[in-house]
Amino acid sequence: MRRRVAPELPSGNRRLVKLQLPWGVFSKGTHPLPTQPSGPACQFTEAWTPAPLLERVWVDAEVVVLTFGLPDSSAPLGCGDAYIPCVLARGGRDPATGAAFVRPYTPMATTGVGSFRLNVRVYEAGKLSRHLAEMPVGDFLEFRHVPPGHYAQRFLAAADDVAFVCAGTAITTAFQAAERVLRRGKATRVRLVYGSRTTASILNKGDLDALAAAHGDKLVVTHVLSREPADSGWRGERGRVDKAVL
Repeated sequence: MRRRVAPELPSGNRRLVKLQLPWGVFSKGTHPLPTQPSGPACQFTEAWTPAPLLERVWVDAEVVVLTFGLPDSSAPLGCGDAYIPCVLARGGRDPATGAAFVRPYTPMATTGVGSFRLNVRVYEAGKLSRHLAEMPVGDFLEFRHVPPGHYAQRFLAAADDVAFVCAGTAITTAFQAAERVLRRGKATRVRLVYGSRTTASILNKGDLDALAAAHGDKLVVTHVLSREPADSGWRGERGRVDKAVL
C-alpha cells in the first residue's frame, strides 16, 4: 500500500505517516507486531451464516443503523483483537443474474452480547444498501468472517500515538481501531476528529462518549459539524474538517 510522509509531530522528531484509506490515520512510534488476535474469535466463520435483523434506526435520509442478532445470543461478535474487524454481508438478488449481492462491512461495537450493529449509508443506486434499507425486521441476512492481516492492521499495532480523521459512516472503522489501540494500553494519546452534518447525525455518539470516559485524557474526540443551524447552541467546531481543525 502506498504511504505518504507528513510533517513532524510538534512534540517530537518522529515522523507522521498517513495511510491512503477511506479515513485518515496518523501515528508515531513502534511496538512489536502481534502475530494472532488474542480476543474472542468471531462468531461468524468462513461459511455463510444467517443472522436476523432486530432493529433499524434511521439517523437521517441516507444513513441507517442496523442491529443484527448473533448465532450465540450469550456471547459477543468477537473478531479477536483485529484493529479493523470486517465481515462480508450477503443478501438480496440481482434480477438479471439471480446472484446475491455481497459487500464488506465493519461492524460497530463487537463486544456487545448477543447482537452487533452496522452503520450503512444507503445509496440511490446501491444494491445491497437498498436491500438493507428495505428488508423487514425479523428477516435474515447472511454473514461471513473476513480474517485480519492487511497492512493497516499491522501499522496500527506498531503505533504509539494515533490520530484518526473521518466523516459519516467511516466512524465505524475509526472507532473500532481507536478502541483497540486504547485497549492495548501502549498508546500515550489517541485523537479522533469526526465530521458530521448536524448534532442529530453524529453516529454512535454514545459509544464515543463512553470510550472517552473510560480512557480520560488518553482519548480526545473533536466533532466538526458542517450544517448545524447557527442558533442551535452548538459550541464545538463548525464547517469542514480542514487544516485549521487538524
